[in-house]
Amino acid sequence: MAVLRFAITLKPGDRLTALAAAAELDRSGETARATEFRYFTRLSIRLCAAVAAPDEPASAAVFRDHVARITEPRLQRAFAAALDLKLTKTRRAGKCPPKPINLWKGLGR
Repeated sequence: MAVLRFAITLKPGDRLTALAAAAELDRSGETARATEFRYFTRLSIRLCAAVAAPDEPASAAVFRDHVARITEPRLQRAFAAALDLKLTKTRRAGKCPPKPINLWKGLGR
């Protein structure tokens, strides 16, 4: 959510907040030894850099990849709107779902 806020406001303070939140997520569950887990920090740095320079060729791919990973439709639409992306509707492959089965059919009354 902090990255979304930065994407909307473009304020340096919101960027720092997003990076601090990512660092905190990376530290959660950390034991006494230092951990090398920095997934959220790396992802947030990449996203914030793309937001700060949206005209760079790599930025569009970063945006598309990030929005594609979001499973909540409303959050996905919010990110797409903030990043000025057009979402494409995906169709499910396969046939229509089968008609419901009447479980009580054939039972005597």
